[in-house]
Amino acid sequence: MELLGFDRRFALLVQECHLTKNMLLSGFDLLLKANLYQERDGYFYSAFFSISIGMERLLKLALVTHHMLTNEYQTPTIRILRDEFGHKLKKLYSDASKVIPLYAATNAPNSILQLCEDDASILHFFHEFALDSRYFNLNEVCEGKMIRSPTSQWLELGQNIYRRYIPSQFRERAALKVIYGMDRARKISS
Repeated sequence: MELLGFDRRFALLVQECHLTKNMLLSGFDLLLKANLYQERDGYFYSAFFSISIGMERLLKLALVTHHMLTNEYQTPTIRILRDEFGHKLKKLYSDASKVIPLYAATNAPNSILQLCEDDASILHFFHEFALDSRYFNLNEVCEGKMIRSPTSQWLELGQNIYRRYIPSQFRERAALKVIYGMDRARKISS
């Protein structure tokens, strides 16, 4: 066995980690810049694309390194990487979460890491985006299926989470501030 630090596969895994980190960070950065109401909705698609790819790569990194650690540093085949892992984020998450107890502290549970409802909804959103929705614009241009856009799905997901965690009196107060602010801005511009 070669020294792992000098093995070409190690350098490639490090590069993949760097790429994965940058995909996730650029996705989050774009998500912060996105705004449906200021003609910045294009940022949403770029953010969803980057985050879904970053999630997929992160989960695949976990599965590939686990495979290597349990198979005398032999890598999985391209067929396994492409066909068994694929773009199915839910399956990747499920498979990757099964190995957590193997590497976690001794008091870690011996079951799949269960997601809360909101996290499961977000994973589902990115799973669907990775499989189908990332082609929404081209699909709509070519076939016009009239399915809901990823941005409207994301907005609905965000609204549901917002309503669940922000009490109604705070939501009402925030809405009034927006309305009063818009009214003041209109008076100033008149």
